[in-house]
Amino acid sequence: MKKLTFLSLSMLLLWSCSEESLLPVPAVEEAKIINASTVLERIEMKEDRLVLSSQEQLQEILEAIEKDENFVQNLNEKFPSFRSANSAFEAITDEMLEQNGFDYYEDLIELKKDEEGVVSIEPEISMSVPSYLANEKGWLQVGTKVVKFTHDNIYEMDETDLNSFNIERPTSVASVEVFPITTEVSPLRGVVKQCSNMYSFFPLRRLKGEIYVRNSYFFSEASLSIANEIKTNYFIPYWGVTPAIMLKYSGRIRVKTSRYNGSNSSVTTYYLNNTVSNKKSARYILKRAFRNRRYSITEANILNEVKPLIHNAAPLPVQSCRCVM
Repeated sequence: MKKLTFLSLSMLLLWSCSEESLLPVPAVEEAKIINASTVLERIEMKEDRLVLSSQEQLQEILEAIEKDENFVQNLNEKFPSFRSANSAFEAITDEMLEQNGFDYYEDLIELKKDEEGVVSIEPEISMSVPSYLANEKGWLQVGTKVVKFTHDNIYEMDETDLNSFNIERPTSVASVEVFPITTEVSPLRGVVKQCSNMYSFFPLRRLKGEIYVRNSYFFSEASLSIANEIKTNYFIPYWGVTPAIMLKYSGRIRVKTSRYNGSNSSVTTYYLNNTVSNKKSARYILKRAFRNRRYSITEANILNEVKPLIHNAAPLPVQSCRCVM
């Protein structure tokens, strides 16, 4: 039974090798020390959704996830009945899709077609932290507000309006505020944000690397992804993921951070040399933040590499493709 895992649960946070301020930045208070255990204790659950007390608690959770690689696992153990959007997506199988159809999983999957009409199945919530905190319907509660995460928008409204919300007519709810999600990686020309290398034809297999940027006023994230993919024809043609001996990123990338009003921008440069073994895919988080942050890529030269794993066949050499801007 094949699983349609698009993103690995194991995420590696890349290190910043230098940071250059482009505009004067006001002095900030000394960073508060985050205790991951204390942050976890303060999270509550109501019905089938997690409840946080404030926006500040959201930021604390983000920092706790970065500090403690077991935070998400500990969260799921604290609330065994809670089913996050991420875990629900990863549980979907070919058989489930064939039996129930794509529409049944509209809160969990987003379908993308390439030039040949072959489908790629992506998570409906494509940002890391929201996919861990939102339930399988995309809902999270923050104070007296509830937040609905989708692929294209984030909706925030009064808790009392939750049962009245209709995704087809979102603004029919008086309290709703809509935060569109934009995906432009860079305003530069000549950008290759996604690369692929078709290295096997029976069946079709490819290495795929991509630079991701997801910006909204509510939450933004910049990341890299790499996947070893196989084209299946279980009931429709689609690109799934398959194990690799090795997946690797290397190179340099620069991420610009700014506020939505354009003030206080800075650029962080990352030098990467990261390898994972025996994985189907991996995702590396460069930057992420709640409220009023926007990211763009000002320079990148990322080499993506895979050592294929093909049973009952002669070993293949390392395959590669490059994302450049």
